[in-house]
Amino acid sequence: MTACRSDVAAFGELVRCHQDFVYGAALRVVRNPTAAEDLAQEAFADAEFIEATIAVER
Repeated sequence: MTACRSDVAAFGELVRCHQDFVYGAALRVVRNPTAAEDLAQEAFADAEFIEATIAVER
């Protein structure tokens, strides 16, 4: 269970460190704050899914 908690904490740190950059990049592309928020959230959800898939394969 500790490893799972560690993974959650690590992913939270990744989001905190990069959320402004990801949101800003999305905003520059779509020029709509609401759409940029949705895209940023989807990007992190995709990253979390990929990380979980890789973890299962280990």
